[in-house]
Amino acid sequence: MGQKVRRSFPSKAAAWICYATLLVFISIRAEDAFAQAGTYSSRFASIHYQDPGQLDLLARKIHPNPLTVSLNQIFMGSHRSIDEVKAGRYVDQLFQRVQAVLDMPKHDMKVQIRLYRDQSDLSGVFEGITSRHTQVPAFYWKETNAIYLNLEKISAGILAHEMAHAVIAHYFIISPPEKISELLCQYVEREVSKGIF
Repeated sequence: MGQKVRRSFPSKAAAWICYATLLVFISIRAEDAFAQAGTYSSRFASIHYQDPGQLDLLARKIHPNPLTVSLNQIFMGSHRSIDEVKAGRYVDQLFQRVQAVLDMPKHDMKVQIRLYRDQSDLSGVFEGITSRHTQVPAFYWKETNAIYLNLEKISAGILAHEMAHAVIAHYFIISPPEKISELLCQYVEREVSKGIF
């Protein structure tokens, strides 16, 4: 005759131990993935990065010309070298330059700047927001008050262009027509790209 086979199931305590171990493992992995992420706040921007090296890369890509740095050291009392100047300081200087070129001072504005490693990351974000595909290296989205940047392709001129969109969005109660706004932003990009920053 047949013998009854008794199935062995883990006890409740063993199941809870397995479950707790799994949760700890998942939280460690998630914490590890975001351990380097953060936000650097400056006067005009909160810069969101995925790892601290992105701030250094941003600073190198948008750094002002040596004359501007020298004048800042003389008049602002900074004796730090170019390599030690934080990305936030360059971003603030560029924002002030954009406002001066546009003749649209807005001292109380602050925007989000979100840094992405490459075009694939940036395109994914753009598609998530707009449901459209793009290959632009940067864009400003008024609804989130954020500038989104592909760090591989960014330059002071490109960032200034997007900053100009932000300044225009904050300056006018009724936004100017899109074509006029774009012409102003292109003008700012050309001025900054000449190295006058």
